[in-house]
Amino acid sequence: MIEEDERSVLVLTQAMLERLGYKVLAAGGKDEAFRLVREHSDAIDLLLTDVVMPGMDGKELSERILALRPGLKPLFMSGYSEA
Repeated sequence: MIEEDERSVLVLTQAMLERLGYKVLAAGGKDEAFRLVREHSDAIDLLLTDVVMPGMDGKELSERILALRPGLKPLFMSGYSEA
């Protein structure tokens, strides 16, 4: 599963992973991520999430999703720059 609020990054990341043969659930924000986790009945192996997001950071998102899917591995990414 990918959660990324920047649409172009989400689309590019999803396309690259699918080209490598991965099945990808793509969420454009925290609400969509929670919905997909609740609705998807198959296993989810990895949560790839942005660190800096509006409304909730990636750490909090991963903790809340891990409560629903224990054993899920989180991987954090960021393109954030204070410059």
